Amino acid sequence: MKLLYFWFDKYKDMNNFEANLGSEFSFHFNGKELICEDNKIYLNNFFELPVKKSNTNNTTNLNISAIVGENGSGKSTLLDFLSDIMSKKHIESKHILIYSINNKIHILHSPQVKFSIKNNSSDSITFCISPLILNSHLTLLFSNVFDVRSIGMLKEEGEIYYSNISTNYLIGKHANISGFLRSEFEKQIFFVNDFSEELNIQNIMKIPREIYIEVSIDLENVTFTDDLEDVIRFLEDGPSITDFFTFLDSEQFYIEFYSGCLKAFFIHIDLLLSENNLTEAFEYDFRDYLYRYSSDDKSIFDSLYKQFEFDIPNLKNNVDKEFLKQLFTLKENFNTFFECVENINLYCNNKGTYILTESPQTKEFISLYRKALTKTGFLKFTWSDMSSGEYGLLNLFSRFYDILDNLKKDELLLSESDDFDTEVEIIYKENQLQFEEKDYSFPKSFILLIDEGDLYFHPQWQKDWLYYFIKLTNLLFNGDVQIILTTHSPFVLSDFPNSNVIFLENKNNINESYSFLDNGPKTFASNIIELFSNSFFIKDGLIGSFAKEKINLFIRQLLQLSPQEVYHEKDTIKKFIDTIGEPLLKNKILEIYNNKLELHDNHELDNRITTLENELSKLKKQRKM
Repeated sequence: MKLLYFWFDKYKDMNNFEANLGSEFSFHFNGKELICEDNKIYLNNFFELPVKKSNTNNTTNLNISAIVGENGSGKSTLLDFLSDIMSKKHIESKHILIYSINNKIHILHSPQVKFSIKNNSSDSITFCISPLILNSHLTLLFSNVFDVRSIGMLKEEGEIYYSNISTNYLIGKHANISGFLRSEFEKQIFFVNDFSEELNIQNIMKIPREIYIEVSIDLENVTFTDDLEDVIRFLEDGPSITDFFTFLDSEQFYIEFYSGCLKAFFIHIDLLLSENNLTEAFEYDFRDYLYRYSSDDKSIFDSLYKQFEFDIPNLKNNVDKEFLKQLFTLKENFNTFFECVENINLYCNNKGTYILTESPQTKEFISLYRKALTKTGFLKFTWSDMSSGEYGLLNLFSRFYDILDNLKKDELLLSESDDFDTEVEIIYKENQLQFEEKDYSFPKSFILLIDEGDLYFHPQWQKDWLYYFIKLTNLLFNGDVQIILTTHSPFVLSDFPNSNVIFLENKNNINESYSFLDNGPKTFASNIIELFSNSFFIKDGLIGSFAKEKINLFIRQLLQLSPQEVYHEKDTIKKFIDTIGEPLLKNKILEIYNNKLELHDNHELDNRITTLENELSKLKKQRKM
C-alpha cells in the first residue's frame, strides 16, 4: 500500500488543502474534477541503498516524503489527518484519499464529495472507488514530543492495522512515568543488543558502556489470581531462596535475583493456565509444589514441570497437551537462562550492579532473558548517562524495532490464513461502505508517520539520521514501506528531491502548500546555507534577532561618534568588532571604524602642523630681535 495524494475541505485550522506524496502521478482537485497528470520529475526507487548481507532476507520497497515548514504552519496537523484516516476514525469534513495497492489505484472519499476524474497522464488508469483496504497493512505513528498532560490520560485502543508509538500515547498507557521509562530503556537496550553491529550505531553516537540491572518485577500487566498472590507472598515471607537454588555468590543482589526469577516463573505459569482456560480444570497448588521440591531434580523449574505433568488428569484433550508443551518450553528456556547467569560477569559501583554493553556474555544474557521472560520481566534495565539527543535517537530506532518484534510474537498477526476474500467483508458504517478486517496476517505494507524525528538532535545527527533510519528500515521491514515525516531542518531536507517534499507556509494565518517548489532552489544535495536562506526556513536573514539588534545599535552609535571619541574608545570598539563572525558584515564595520581613526589621525596631523607653524613663527620673531 502507498498513499499518493490527499485533499480535505477543512481539518482543524487548515482549509482546502491538498498534497501529493511523491509518486509517478500528480493529482489536483479543483472542486469538481480530480485531475491526474504525469509527475515528470519522479524517480523510481530513489531511496534505495546497496543492501549488505544480513541475518534477514527482507526485501523493502521504500518511499519517503517530507513535510517542511515553519512552526505553526500545520506540519503536525497533516500527520494527524493521515493518522485519523489510517486508523479509520470518523472525519466530519469532506476529504479524498488516493492510494495504490499492487499498482492499482484506489480512491477513498467522503460521501459529500462529488467529482469526475480526468486522466491527463500517459498511462491508461483504472480508478477504483472503494472503502479503505487495510488488510495485511500497518500504520505506525511516531513522535518524540512530550506533553506532561498525557500522563495517565491517553487510553485509546490500538487496531490491528494501526499503532500509536508516540511518546505521549505510550506515557498514557503506563500508570506512572517510571513505568514508561522502564519500558523505553528496555526497548533501547534490546535494540542495541540486536542491531548495534549491523547498523554501526557507534559511528553516530556513543553507546553507554554499562547496562545497569535491578531486580524489579514488572507487574503492570499482571492480574493476580489467589494462587499466584499466595505463592508470591510465600516466597517473600517464607523459606529461604537458597532452598531452591545453589548460589555461587551470597551477595544480596543474587538472593534478590533468584527470588525475582522464581516469582516471574510462577507468573508465567499462571498466565499460561489462564490462556489455556485451565485455571478451574484441575487441582493445583503453587505453594505445595514448592514444598515438594527435591534436590534430586535438575532444577526447581524441572520440579514444577513434573508436578504439573503428574497432576493434569490423563491428558484428556489437546488443550492439556498444548499447555504442557508450552510449560516444557518455558522451563527449558529458564534453565538455559540460568546456565548463562552462572557465567555472566557482574560489576558494581556506587550506582548499582551492571553488565558491560559490548560484552559477548551480555549479548547472550539479554537474548536468553528475553526468550525466557516473554510475558513479564523481573529485571529493570537502565543505561548510564545519556544526552537528550542520544536518548531521542535510540527512541526513534528502538520503538520501531520493538513494535515489529512484538508483531512477530502476536498470534493474531501471525494467522495462518492469507486469503483476502475470506478475511475481509464489506459493511455499511457511518453512512458509507467500509472494509471490515476480520482476521489478519503479518503486515506486508507499512506507513510510518514520523513527527519531527530529528527533535533534540545536534545538526550532525540531523544530517545523518535519515541515512541510518533507511538502513534500519531495510533490516526490520519486509514489503512496501512508506515514510511520511515532518521536519523544519534543512539538514534533513537536503536528502529529498523536490518531488517528495510538501512545503508549508503560514501567510496571514492562512496555511499554504507548495509542491515541487516551483522556480525555487532544488533541495536534494543542496547547500545547507542556501536552504537556510530560503524563506521557508529563515526570514529576515541568517543572523539571530538579538545579534541583529545589537549590531544595528553598535553601527548607529559608531556613526554618531566623533573621530576623537572613536580614538579614545578604540580598544573597546575593536574588541566588539572582533566578535562578529560574518566576514562581510565585520569588514564593513571595520571600514567605518578605520575611516573614523583616519579622520582622527588627519585631525591630529593638522593640529601638529599648526603647532609647528606657531613654534616656527615664534622662532623667526626671536631671530629678528
